[in-house]
Amino acid sequence: MAPVIATRDGLPTLALGLPGGQRIPTMTLQILADHLGAGTPLAESFARPRFHLRRPLSSKQLGNAIDLEGDAGDPQRAELAASLQGRGWRTHDKPANGLYFGGGTALVIH
Repeated sequence: MAPVIATRDGLPTLALGLPGGQRIPTMTLQILADHLGAGTPLAESFARPRFHLRRPLSSKQLGNAIDLEGDAGDPQRAELAASLQGRGWRTHDKPANGLYFGGGTALVIH
């Protein structure tokens, strides 16, 4: 877990914690940008498909890998994967079941 407390005018407005190992920074940024930056309701921010740029953990692993969450049969998702592959990225499908990207916990403080 990597807890985050967002403040406004010195007061806490959001508390957030996400599991996921090397995926924690990616997921945290996606949820914070979506909720705090774009004003998306917190539950909707958690429900949106996520992505993760993998970093090689050893010299034997290849770079340029991106994990995409969601239904690979979704036309928009398939178009995104094809576009990334055309740019030299290796895409990996991950189901939206909360196991790979984790669920996380958050609360908004009013």
